Amino acid sequence: MQKMYQSLIEFFEEIINGQVPVALPPEMKRIGSDFCFTLPSLYRYLNDDEHCSYLQFRSQIYQSTLNTDLAQLGWAVDIVTAADHVDQTVYGLLPLARINLNCRL
Repeated sequence: MQKMYQSLIEFFEEIINGQVPVALPPEMKRIGSDFCFTLPSLYRYLNDDEHCSYLQFRSQIYQSTLNTDLAQLGWAVDIVTAADHVDQTVYGLLPLARINLNCRL
């Protein structure tokens, strides 16, 4: 599972650096400077070698230091559109400045 987390960090670093892959699933898209995704679509995109099950992936993300690691780059993952089920929630990779600004409103 550590390999999957490393793949996730590297993927987000590419997005942050403007290197958006051409062939993304429809549930993953760039909207302005934001990169939006669902957890199932992110898992399917990154899990080409069957590193772990989806439930392990989701659990690892929630227990990880993902936002701490991304904050070193000035970014974080936040909820864009909440849904009744976590698998339908849309998340965004967003600049920290925007997240902090939204919290102050």
